[in-house]
Amino acid sequence: MREFVRLTRNIFNLVSLLRDVLSMMKDIHETQKEMEADIREFTGKWDNEVWLTCKEAAALIRMSEKTIRNWREAGKLSAKQVGGRYLFARSEVLKQLK
Repeated sequence: MREFVRLTRNIFNLVSLLRDVLSMMKDIHETQKEMEADIREFTGKWDNEVWLTCKEAAALIRMSEKTIRNWREAGKLSAKQVGGRYLFARSEVLKQLK
């Protein structure tokens, strides 16, 4: 009888764990769908754009990286964050010189 009770508890624990895994899988799937939508939006708007890192943008216009970061933080220069890095559209960087 004890063995039956132990097995029953193990089965209930397993079912509970499987529910948790299923919930996590649903969350992952939703996040994946959101990321795919973001990528489609990102690439759709900027298909022909050249993207620069902060260092590349600074070198292009002969300014410091700090200036580029300040412009981004002040909203003067838009950027897209990809994987923890900010990327700047070359055309937008050049507009700052005008």
